[in-house]
Amino acid sequence: MKDIGLFIKGLDVTALIIYSLLASFFALYLLYTKRKRLFHLPVGLLILYFIFSIASILLAPLKIAYANKLLGVVSAVFLAIGLARVIVSFVVDYLVARTKRTPMPQISRDIGLAIAYLIAIGIVLHLKLGVNPTSILTTSAVFTLVIGLALQDTLGNLFSGIILQMEKPYDIGDWVKFGEYIGKVSEINWKSTKIITPENETLCIPNNIIAKNIVANFSKPLPIHLAKVKIGVAYRHPPEEVISTLDKILVDIDGVLKDPRPSVRVENYGDFAIEYAVMFFVQDFEYEGLVKAEFLKRVWYEFSRQGIEIPYPIRMVYQVGKGEEYDGCRDETREYISYIKKVEVFSPLRDEEVRLLAQLARLERYAKGEIVVKEGDEGESMYIIVEGSASVVKGGSFITKLEKGNFFGEMALLTGERRSATVLADSGLLVLKIGKDEFRNILLANPDVARQMSDILAERRAEAAERSPEGGTGELKGVESERQALSVQIFKKIKSFFSIG
Repeated sequence: MKDIGLFIKGLDVTALIIYSLLASFFALYLLYTKRKRLFHLPVGLLILYFIFSIASILLAPLKIAYANKLLGVVSAVFLAIGLARVIVSFVVDYLVARTKRTPMPQISRDIGLAIAYLIAIGIVLHLKLGVNPTSILTTSAVFTLVIGLALQDTLGNLFSGIILQMEKPYDIGDWVKFGEYIGKVSEINWKSTKIITPENETLCIPNNIIAKNIVANFSKPLPIHLAKVKIGVAYRHPPEEVISTLDKILVDIDGVLKDPRPSVRVENYGDFAIEYAVMFFVQDFEYEGLVKAEFLKRVWYEFSRQGIEIPYPIRMVYQVGKGEEYDGCRDETREYISYIKKVEVFSPLRDEEVRLLAQLARLERYAKGEIVVKEGDEGESMYIIVEGSASVVKGGSFITKLEKGNFFGEMALLTGERRSATVLADSGLLVLKIGKDEFRNILLANPDVARQMSDILAERRAEAAERSPEGGTGELKGVESERQALSVQIFKKIKSFFSIG
């Protein structure tokens, strides 16, 4: 019992009670938030405190004064440091964490711990040994100078980190640019700032280097970021046409903010092209690369469909004179002829008319997921699939799949009817587009073609009606007179649409 009394007498009861209460509360919080690692050091220091306190009591009968005093001071230091650690951790990891959305930078945490440790050790030395802490500082000036010279780079990083924390040009989670390096801030400590680059690499940049360079913060004052893309277009295309096309592309891209509004303007007349500046906002700098890539991809497809040329540095050589004789068909025109001849609607056309139509038609490319035609939209063109496949959707329901050689939109081409369904590209899709203007000259030169096409379209509609679930009761069911009436109706629409007398 005497030994137990000596043990209890040697404890700093007040400090131990405070330590225990704070440590218990903080331990429960860390266990709840699954951050048990932060509590390892305070527990270890408390164990060391008990070990040295017990050692001091066990050595007391030997009456070795300096040993007892040393063990008492060491145990008190462990208790004081542990108490300081718990208090700082409680403030930073509990109180501050509950009020701030972003975690406190490591450098601020380290500085707070260092100050708390120094205060704790100073109090122990003053109470246990009667040492005045200010006297230690004044007598170690030479030692401090030597250490300062030896660690000038390290101290430079430390003080640069402190200055950065005072000015706060960036926080953890911000996208920044330091010189040539761009990345997302993942940690700020006493020596360096760590960023994660778009390539998912971690860079540790010394704070003194950051303090000497220009810092660009892409996340402040607002996280939205302005992206800028330059596009060169051939001089033969009017600026209004190009700007309208680029505006249309921007509207359809996910990730481009509607407010602030995107803008397109002529920026420069280059050697080979008119240069356009396309500017739009994205939600965060992190998404800029993805949205730019999607925009540039859509530009290629849309420009290809519209016949807008993106030039590259070339030298044009014009040769005047007698050229080689040929049959009037390019290789691609011959290929177009083969596709057109397979379309039943065009079977009444003569060979020269098919050739003319093939020369006037043009190829269009669509990316996966792009809409070729939309249900309910006005139209005056039809399409023949050259490569890839497409899905037909009506009223939100899948109807059928179209493959190479299939065609759609013939009623819009010949009568101007609104699109009866939506057609979406399943993959990279290449189609041959035949428009009203390309077909007008053929009908004007050979009006009889319109009547023959009307018969074919009426036949196709009647067959489609017979195949439908309601075909048994439909008004078009296999009745010749009804087919003829429908043919006459379609013929009148064709004449009206193309203004044929």
